[in-house]
Amino acid sequence: MRMSERCLRAADYLAEHGHVRTIMRDPGTGAVCLAGALAMVSESGTDSAGMPVSRREATELHSALDFLDAQVPQVDPLYFGCLGPQHNCVTWNNLPTTSKEDVVLELKNGGVAARELGL
Repeated sequence: MRMSERCLRAADYLAEHGHVRTIMRDPGTGAVCLAGALAMVSESGTDSAGMPVSRREATELHSALDFLDAQVPQVDPLYFGCLGPQHNCVTWNNLPTTSKEDVVLELKNGGVAARELGL
């Protein structure tokens, strides 16, 4: 799946299912974080942890996260303490000030930006 399509589908998925912080997917409600939304639109499906089951799609997910890191507002990497390396877009998703609408908008903007770059 092209990165632009993944981002746009993820925006729609999150808009429909809801937004969570700090976990990929809430099993009770189906709500997802930014990374969870990108994973849930995988064509191969996801495992119980919410990760794509195919290696190719897992790689595509991480490429999309790398791309979105530059699209969302930059966050201090130590905001959540020493949790290890984390994508900026994941840290941004987990901020208490980041809303569902913010994440949907950034996913849509990322999809448009990726399309303009032919991704």
